[in-house]
Amino acid sequence: MFSKLKASMVLALALAANIAQAGVWAPAANPLVAADLQTLYQLPSNAEFGIFEDTADVSSAAPVLTFIGGAEITFAQSGSDYTVSANGSEGTLSGSFMFQFGWNNNGVWETETSSAQLTADGFWLLAFGTGQGNLVPLLAQVTPMGEVGEVPLPATAWFMVTSLFGMLFVGRRKA
Repeated sequence: MFSKLKASMVLALALAANIAQAGVWAPAANPLVAADLQTLYQLPSNAEFGIFEDTADVSSAAPVLTFIGGAEITFAQSGSDYTVSANGSEGTLSGSFMFQFGWNNNGVWETETSSAQLTADGFWLLAFGTGQGNLVPLLAQVTPMGEVGEVPLPATAWFMVTSLFGMLFVGRRKA
């Protein structure tokens, strides 16, 4: 029982330590697959996501392409630009295939707050929102462009984990 609990706590700590934030992405496959968790579980989703230019300010720019829940997004080069299409609509990325994801939070576009690599073949989990009951995850087959900066864990998370480990080892000595 305790060994399973210890293993799950170590796994959670390792995953939390691998949280990063990239911001600018490139497709890891063509078509790129992107979907929120509701869509993956074949439930109705009303989460609207957008693809923005890599240099755009997501909070004030218009998205190049939008989709609800999930989509297979294709990228086709047209001169120096790239045509991005999904679900019967299309847009153009100017001069590059790099882009940013955005999430429409009640009419306000937000960029991802964090991301974590899930698989070696390019699947990343991107998180949008503040985590105060409105955290929206998006699973996407993408490649981070530029430097991937790690998001530091708050000190309270480290103190909580070390105190849990301490309680487990003290409890084990008494048993």
